[in-house]
Amino acid sequence: MAPKKPDAGKKASAMEKKLKAIKKLKKRADSGSSAKDKKEEERLDDFKCYIIRVLEQVHPGLGISDPAVNMINGFIYSIFEKLVAESARLLPCSDNPQRISSYQIRDAVRLVLPPCELVNRAMRNGAKAVSVDNMNSNLMSSDFLSRFDGLGL
Repeated sequence: MAPKKPDAGKKASAMEKKLKAIKKLKKRADSGSSAKDKKEEERLDDFKCYIIRVLEQVHPGLGISDPAVNMINGFIYSIFEKLVAESARLLPCSDNPQRISSYQIRDAVRLVLPPCELVNRAMRNGAKAVSVDNMNSNLMSSDFLSRFDGLGL
């Protein structure tokens, strides 16, 4: 008995299915590359999502328009650039002239921003965060951890 040959109609429908699958894969590949291109066009260090989050925490239920978010985002970039430029000017006076430390940032904030209660509070919170970070890094040093080697922790 000879094996049955598939009908020409079945072959055509199978080919159509394969062509449709290939077209779908091409569309997915094309949409993936265009999404990548769009992401590359966007700024990677955007503060828009953080601006909206902070606004929701401070004033729940209050909205903000896109132009206002863009304006605040530009303001943050402007302040950041000024602080970096000022801390770079202070860099030759430091012990390590190749790395910006928290001290240069602190001094740049004092020089760039006007003295007010908000700036003073930010300075206190920044100093507190740096001291907590230094304390945590000291706790995890090898000297500290070597004390617990014999305890099986």
